[in-house]
Amino acid sequence: MAGKNDCYDLVFRALSSGAEVTLSSVIGGFLLSLELENRTAATLTYNRKILKNFQWYCDQNELPTDLKDINGWHIKNFLAYIQTNPQRWGNPKHSRANKPAKASTVARYRAVLHCMWNWAIREELTDHNPVDKTRPPKMESRIIEPLNDAEVKALLDACKSGNSENKRRDLAIVLLMLDTGLRASELCGLKLDSWDQSRRIKVYGKGRKERWLSLSAYTAKALWDYIQRERGDSFFDELFLGKEGKPLTWDALRRLLERRAAEAKIRHIHPHLMRHTFAFNWARAGGPLHALQTLMGHERPDMSLKYGRMASTDAAELHKQYSPIERLNLRFRDKK
Repeated sequence: MAGKNDCYDLVFRALSSGAEVTLSSVIGGFLLSLELENRTAATLTYNRKILKNFQWYCDQNELPTDLKDINGWHIKNFLAYIQTNPQRWGNPKHSRANKPAKASTVARYRAVLHCMWNWAIREELTDHNPVDKTRPPKMESRIIEPLNDAEVKALLDACKSGNSENKRRDLAIVLLMLDTGLRASELCGLKLDSWDQSRRIKVYGKGRKERWLSLSAYTAKALWDYIQRERGDSFFDELFLGKEGKPLTWDALRRLLERRAAEAKIRHIHPHLMRHTFAFNWARAGGPLHALQTLMGHERPDMSLKYGRMASTDAAELHKQYSPIERLNLRFRDKK
């Protein structure tokens, strides 16, 4: 059976044979090159999904099949389609919220296309990148509300309640995410030997960068309980298992959290909100932001500084203490 290098050579020879360089061929070659670079499974899945959607859009709108004939207007119209159409990819139920994509989603699509075309230029399959003719959408600066203490307690109680199925697994997952700020893909990628039965766990983040994260004693005990009393033996190496004993997927993790939030009677939650909650509470407690950058696996410091700015908005008590109007009101009350 042909290996990755053999498959890549076959695709590249087809692309460089002088025949039409089709978009579908370039997508295949680009994805193979990512595999050769040993990118994570989550990265490969993410890129494959975006490029599959782009191919669908090109087919539906009869865009040129030759890569060199796709221009900046085609890319602009594609990005506009994402940003304005709530029922994308021919599926009326595609968007659970039934609304157009956020600016951050459009930016991610643009980034993947830009990366693929740059790869095609390096491989001498084309001499220009039409994505350069577009601008990234202006990102919204929104304040994200992390889970508060009451919501965290209710969520943990929901995991521990009664004889609910997978309660030890779900408790360990919630504690681990809130205790470390793990990405969803990082949690799903944890192996059984990632945890050495101590208060540390080894994580492989973006670009397969390794980092060790400390655990609270409570989280470490919950992990031990899950492994010893609920996980059981499995053919798979992944730490957390889902349906039929198969590795837990991102979508299964999302549904797990939504189900537990409904049981806890708290607002809708998603995996990234758990990461936000960890980072926000770290910054609010005065934790150093350079350490937060390391813990969360951020490549740039501005990602961690964002949480410092978020924490500074949590200032109701400070406002009450220092606002000139609040202080005047206090004095007026004192004079009565």
